[in-house]
Amino acid sequence: MLAFVVSRILVGGARDPTSHNLWPFEILQVGALSVVVMGVLLLARKLTGAGRRGMSLLPSLGALFLVAIGAGVLAVAYRGYRDGELPAGTSGFRAYRPNREDDPLAFHVFLVLYFCGGMALAVWGLLALVGMAPPLKLR
Repeated sequence: MLAFVVSRILVGGARDPTSHNLWPFEILQVGALSVVVMGVLLLARKLTGAGRRGMSLLPSLGALFLVAIGAGVLAVAYRGYRDGELPAGTSGFRAYRPNREDDPLAFHVFLVLYFCGGMALAVWGLLALVGMAPPLKLR
């Protein structure tokens, strides 16, 4: 569901840059709906008795770490979208920072990568916290 909304925002923004000026709120709305769905799934998990074992401290910290890293990547994506420039590695000895005006294709590709990566990390962390995904293996 979230991938559909993001693709709709990207396609609409490519056609008319002013069509999705409030895109963070669109994503928040879908995110809130996703949280409700996850709550219903958690309730169903509790009612069916699946996952009776508790989670120790280390997997909980790993799950919180995933959520924090995902939130950080999403913050970089939002700032890059707002400023029109994203960090994307190096090109020789200088930093490669595609921007919206000079290289729009690279800018949008990296924006999608940042967004999808951040969402994947955050969702994995949230699902690991409720016991519906394998926790991060920490040694």
